[in-house]
Amino acid sequence: MARSLGTSVRHLKLHGALANMASEDEVLARDLYEAALSVAPDLIVMVLAATAQQDAVQSLGCKWAGEIFADRAYNDDATLVDRSKLGAVIHDAALAGARMVKMVKAGAILTEGGKTIPAAIDTICLHGDTPEAVDIARAVKSSLQEAGIALKSFEGHRD
Repeated sequence: MARSLGTSVRHLKLHGALANMASEDEVLARDLYEAALSVAPDLIVMVLAATAQQDAVQSLGCKWAGEIFADRAYNDDATLVDRSKLGAVIHDAALAGARMVKMVKAGAILTEGGKTIPAAIDTICLHGDTPEAVDIARAVKSSLQEAGIALKSFEGHRD
């Protein structure tokens, strides 16, 4: 579709339930990424950092970027806490901003169980389907900038 409009797709990100499944299943993640890369080999694949998705891209040797979430809580295996559980979705903008500064500075995912999981953090996602989304985006941006963390485009890495 992008080619038909004279452009290209820069990056790929799995979404929703499929992303959650691939964060726990390296074979599924690799199969999905291989299919996309067969069409667009220069894609930067965005992965849920420190999960099976990252293992898949590293085994493929493609460009990738690690992603964390500003508005979601983490399990001790770096997967996202199920939305049906209390506290899974973060609604407090100030808390989201402070969490992102802590995680970026630590180079790690900080879990609800108190674990620190080293992670490649190249991009931060937040969901637009909550009433607080715009406030969270502003808080994350300003918190990172106030902490001296530069915001820039990601180029992806290979390893």
